[in-house]
Amino acid sequence: MPDPANNRIFEALKVAPYTLDGFYPPREPSLFHWMVLVLVENGEPMPLDAIVRRLTGLEVEANTGDLGYSLRKAWHGLKPVYRDANGLFGLELDAGHVGYIVRASGIIKEPERPAPPLTPSPTIPGSEQPISEEEMEALCEGGVCTSISTLRATAGLLEALGRSLSIGEVNAWFGARLNYGTFPLRLHGIRAWRSDLVRLESDETLVLNPESEGVPAMRCAIHAYVHPALLRKAQRCEWATQQVARDEELATQRRRQAEVAGTLRRAILHLAPSGLEPAVGVVLDVEARTFTTFLAGQRPDARCFAGFDVLIGVDIRNALLALGVDPTPFRLVDLGPPQKTKTLNKAGRKLLITTELLMKGSVGLSLGDPARLARYIQEGDDRHLAARLQADAKALHAYYNYGRLHGYVRLRWGFIDESISAGWALPGEDSLHNILGQAEKEGRCVEVVVGSAPGWEDPWSRLQVGVVSRSGQWGPYSVQVSGRIFSGEDIQAARLGGRVEG
Repeated sequence: MPDPANNRIFEALKVAPYTLDGFYPPREPSLFHWMVLVLVENGEPMPLDAIVRRLTGLEVEANTGDLGYSLRKAWHGLKPVYRDANGLFGLELDAGHVGYIVRASGIIKEPERPAPPLTPSPTIPGSEQPISEEEMEALCEGGVCTSISTLRATAGLLEALGRSLSIGEVNAWFGARLNYGTFPLRLHGIRAWRSDLVRLESDETLVLNPESEGVPAMRCAIHAYVHPALLRKAQRCEWATQQVARDEELATQRRRQAEVAGTLRRAILHLAPSGLEPAVGVVLDVEARTFTTFLAGQRPDARCFAGFDVLIGVDIRNALLALGVDPTPFRLVDLGPPQKTKTLNKAGRKLLITTELLMKGSVGLSLGDPARLARYIQEGDDRHLAARLQADAKALHAYYNYGRLHGYVRLRWGFIDESISAGWALPGEDSLHNILGQAEKEGRCVEVVVGSAPGWEDPWSRLQVGVVSRSGQWGPYSVQVSGRIFSGEDIQAARLGGRVEG
């Protein structure tokens, strides 16, 4: 067992080193989670039989009786676990799943966070506390109050406003605030009052009698009745304040992530033929838009990838291993099909999903013919070979941009037109959904490229300006351009434009 102190995974996850010996989880983790815990504990990739031996030593069993078989079925390509060309299982540390699984297992004790101070609930005022205008506003929230008499409601309003009122002014005040119903204050009703709480003057104005014995009871009744409403109001204000703070924190985090994402250097790596012994390949510097092509007899080393933060390609991890390059320092984006097969009918006929099939459905591009590439290599036709490799790298770049922008790629085959999730976007990178949502919120146009993939030389040469629309509150966004409506799936590139005129 490697020394936990030298385990780079613990350092990357910023968790305390642990060992699974003597670990009794509060609830039994799934086999897949056990697999992740063992890989974290080990600190380096492991063959499956080593993982099985470790779990067997921990008395972890599978329902099938075959732990190796059950582990393979539990993994089934799920992130953050990968399997390289040598059959070793490892972890993608830049995926957030690893830390979540470790912490959810209970093996790492989270630091105790002090509970937020509880806001004391307002107490019900006593009879000595005068009625406030806020309490009278709360009295009107639910409509006509049947628990408070017209006499007490009128007395409370007179005390809250601190002046005499006419009958019409009382009715108008309540009428402007009641959600429904009316306040039926009439002269003949006032004359029928048997209490001296409110006096009717000769000019038919109403005056509160502060010396009345009914004042304390009136205050207590109104205080008690409106207290729940005032408590709910205070809670809403507190929640709103907390939400503003959370939104500000989230916005700050997004800005920080966007700044980091803007500084990352990306490269597309494409090898031919793919596998452990590639003959030729190309590295596309996405930001500089330059190519480094290595042909037969040439072999790139780690210096070719110096300065890059994100490496993108089909089966990118094994491609780097085939070149003898350690993939650990890089963030890897694998353009291989996120889903391998699709069941077509009840008879069980399956469609094999390939990267090229998804590329055609998403951006209308494909990779070069392998047979033609092999002929170029055999004949030593470096000029056509380099041109083909660079064209393939451009196509992969367009495909990557589509999946990063949308969060999915399109599978179009026969009667099938579906989306397959692709988590290629890095934290801080804008998605099409966010761009269109911001345009709708701020009343701005969007500049889009629709149809086939954008051109390489000038990606915005087919730019069109459109207006965002949406079908319902939760419906998908669409963009209207010159009377035509395009769904999000048809958009290849998007950015915010100017204000919508009119």
